[in-house]
Amino acid sequence: MSAFFFGLTAVWHGYRAIFGSQRLKLWALLPIIVAVIVFLAFGTVGLSQIVQWNPIVTTSLLSLVGLESVTWLWWLVAIGLWPIWFLLLGLALYLLARLVVAPLYSMLAERTLVETGVRVDEPFRTLSWMALTARMAWISVLKSLLFAVVGMLLFGFSFIPGLNVLATIGFVHIVAFDICDYSFEAMGWPLAARFKHFRAHWPAFSGFAFGLGVAMLIPGLNLLLLPGAVVGGALIVSRTVDRARDGILVER
Repeated sequence: MSAFFFGLTAVWHGYRAIFGSQRLKLWALLPIIVAVIVFLAFGTVGLSQIVQWNPIVTTSLLSLVGLESVTWLWWLVAIGLWPIWFLLLGLALYLLARLVVAPLYSMLAERTLVETGVRVDEPFRTLSWMALTARMAWISVLKSLLFAVVGMLLFGFSFIPGLNVLATIGFVHIVAFDICDYSFEAMGWPLAARFKHFRAHWPAFSGFAFGLGVAMLIPGLNLLLLPGAVVGGALIVSRTVDRARDGILVER
């Protein structure tokens, strides 16, 4: 199976692994419940805002070039903006759900790495856990700042014809990295090593990104698929890690 195709179908492989493991089922169930609540509470609000703002944004964009009175073009742009709105809404719902259930997803990724033999399962040690948590928290802050800057640039590009396609590809790759970062964090890798691994195995992670991008076109679906995506991301890491070079994290 090619690396790209495995990445593209990683969510499916993730759910296969979840249904095949009682321990993974336990860690996957609660995030799904939270995802449903987030979708019902905030998804409907987001859709109503899109309905309200889409005509305004369409008119504003066309007014920049003096074509707001061209009816057929107005409808073409208005319809063309909907996939972008759906992607942005899906990304917003994903970020919100991730914020709430991040600890559960971290455990889910870690348990997957343990079951695939990439990470050693060791007894909990308070001092080691505190040191690792502090280091990983600082890395998460740096990553968040970097992605915030890149995300703002991509958001601006998403309203420019032609560049909006590149912006969409950029968005889904950010999400793919963010999901795989649960596994990178469980491995205890510094930020530079995470980006290096992502680039070194681009076909697998790119396939993962495109698979997630399709799911994000349907707001709320990505939230239901997140547990499978987290496990799928961990499976990609398990397949791509060089155990002799990257090492197995044996200490928490």
